[in-house]
Amino acid sequence: MPNARSECLKTLGINQNEILNNERTGFVVRACNIEYLNSAVLEDELVVTCEIKELGAASLVIKQNILRGDETLAKLEVKVINLNIDTHRPTRIKADLNEKLQRLISA
Repeated sequence: MPNARSECLKTLGINQNEILNNERTGFVVRACNIEYLNSAVLEDELVVTCEIKELGAASLVIKQNILRGDETLAKLEVKVINLNIDTHRPTRIKADLNEKLQRLISA
C-alpha cells in the first residue's frame, strides 16, 4: 500500500527518489501523534488527506485524516525532517522544494 504522504508529494511533482539520489536528502518521520476515532474493517474504502500545518527550514508538520466516506476514522499529525543521508543530520529544504510544499499549507 503506498504511503499517503509520498503520494501527496508526487502530486506536487516531487520525486523523492530523484532528490535522494541527486541531493542525498530525504524526508524521515521524527514524531507522530495519532487520534483513533473509529475502526476500519476489511474491504473498507479509505481516503487519506494530507495538508501541511507548519513548514520550517528543515522540517514540516503534516496533518492527515483517514476517512471512510464522510466519517473521520483517525487524525494524524506527523513531523518529518529533511535529513542528509550521508551525515544523518537535518538539512535545509531547498528553495524549489519549499516552493512546491507551500501549496499544501493549510489556510
